[in-house]
Amino acid sequence: MGWALWLDRELQQASSCGLDVFKREWLERGLELDLAIYELPNFVARGSVEDITRCGARGGEAAGWTRAREIRNVTPMKWKGQVPKKIMIERIQGSCTAIELARVRGKASHCWDAIGLGLSHFGRLNLF
Repeated sequence: MGWALWLDRELQQASSCGLDVFKREWLERGLELDLAIYELPNFVARGSVEDITRCGARGGEAAGWTRAREIRNVTPMKWKGQVPKKIMIERIQGSCTAIELARVRGKASHCWDAIGLGLSHFGRLNLF
């Protein structure tokens, strides 16, 4: 699972970790967030309905732990379309400042997806 924390449209921290670590880290922070956005997967030939449902439920559960005032879900098609993962990661990295990139702890694709969701939300994701 990847996550990214933003303040005033600037990436403050991003990482990838297991669900238990995520829960512990967020509960310890005690932050009051305005918005939590999580990716709600849509059915693709690579995953079963159960896998997709479980993944979406876990994303919603994790978003709930943030205690955000508002929780939204976004499908991959809405924020990144059908761009191959490697190309999308390059675009996400290219949309971040050097300072933001230095704040990224996890390098897994889930971490980059979390950053991409934030960039997309703030209108900063360079899709070309």
